[in-house]
Amino acid sequence: MPVFDFAAFFDAFDSGRRERGLSWYEFADELWQQSSELNAHRNDHPL
Repeated sequence: MPVFDFAAFFDAFDSGRRERGLSWYEFADELWQQSSELNAHRNDHPL
């Protein structure tokens, strides 16, 4: 079974966040908004 490389995942997220000059709170807000928009397009809730 493949192992999830959390360090690589975190590095990719952090790199993208820093390149865009966002704080972690600003980055989280963007992700939350994207999730909200995707759920609205689904017309249901994934949970």
